[in-house]
Amino acid sequence: MSKAKPSKGGVAVATKKKVKVKGEEDKRGASNGTVTKQKKGRKLLFPNWDKSDDDEEYLNGLKQSEFLRSKLEECYDRKVSIQEDALREYNQIFSDIINSLLPKLQRNTSRVRCLDPVYVGSSVDDLMVKPHIHYDVQVPICVVGRVTVEHVRSGLVTMRVPPVPSGRAKEDRWAGWRSPDNFLSPILANEMMYKFVLQWMSMRDLPNIAVDDYEPGSVICIRIGDEISIDITPMIDLKRKEDPYPYLAKPFRYEREPKSEYYWRISCFEREKELLQTIKRADGGYRFKALKILKALRHDDAALRHLTTYHMKTVLLHMCDGQVDNFKWQKHKTECCFMSLLEQLREAVQKRHLRHFVLTDVDIFENIPENVMVAIGNRLKILCSRERELGRLLDK
Repeated sequence: MSKAKPSKGGVAVATKKKVKVKGEEDKRGASNGTVTKQKKGRKLLFPNWDKSDDDEEYLNGLKQSEFLRSKLEECYDRKVSIQEDALREYNQIFSDIINSLLPKLQRNTSRVRCLDPVYVGSSVDDLMVKPHIHYDVQVPICVVGRVTVEHVRSGLVTMRVPPVPSGRAKEDRWAGWRSPDNFLSPILANEMMYKFVLQWMSMRDLPNIAVDDYEPGSVICIRIGDEISIDITPMIDLKRKEDPYPYLAKPFRYEREPKSEYYWRISCFEREKELLQTIKRADGGYRFKALKILKALRHDDAALRHLTTYHMKTVLLHMCDGQVDNFKWQKHKTECCFMSLLEQLREAVQKRHLRHFVLTDVDIFENIPENVMVAIGNRLKILCSRERELGRLLDK
């Protein structure tokens, strides 16, 4: 992962409220890459399937289904797995685009300098699936001077900069980035970044490459053909004890105020990435495989399509909280991990609550409309109880 070095310019930060972070007040979860032991008596079981003539066996004390196992493996090979040669080609195309774009972002037409990008998301977490090859790039904005941070809502902050002295408007380094009342605006940050991307496009002969029209509340997206997409997101990382996580100019899905002029989103990608890699090493990749299959299935289901990769990844983190180092996970096969993930997701939807794994006061289901939650819940209930219906979805 490429990550920029902090600027030599000083940043004085004032933080008015501290974020609740898992590992400080909640000792049950993962903290600094460590986890607690699994709760006694907690078992991983298959649901009671509808009657089926397929043979079933008991392995490691868990009810297994040969039917489901074969369906999952076939689905993974057909819809999920990306051949190494193809993945290298995708990564090379992505690298060529970023290496061409980056100088324009760093030497832009404003007074604000952009730093080296940070790569996050499925491409870094090893969660990419066919046919949509997607990359997430966060572009840090160099901050020099005083910034006042206020945690206004769970998972969201505002950042205010000093006003421009009278008669010195031409010297304003935040011109184009600040709101009239001196807040660093995520909307303006995206508009500036979008302008830089368009300037780059106009200077290059780039066949088969397009940039989506930007609207407030959306993200900047570069598309290469029908397969590859790249999201570009402005980011501010103050790198201070009071502000341990970066702030993104990217709204939550279904956010009540997607066009907010002020709210930046707290990102915990580094901490989550470390734990995900620990999970992958602990069980030989079975839970990752299950997550990638579920991620692929949502594209073929009208109800599951409302779920994001982040929702599923958060469920996996909670499911593994306290179980990462449990040797039993190394014996669990794909079908067991898949059904456990599906059941945990169903329970979270039924409760209408999915707590952010790191920021304990954030519910990432909070703003999803009730009718959407009902549709998701009904579909997950069917898939958890009817083996044949799940098999039909896997066959799509």
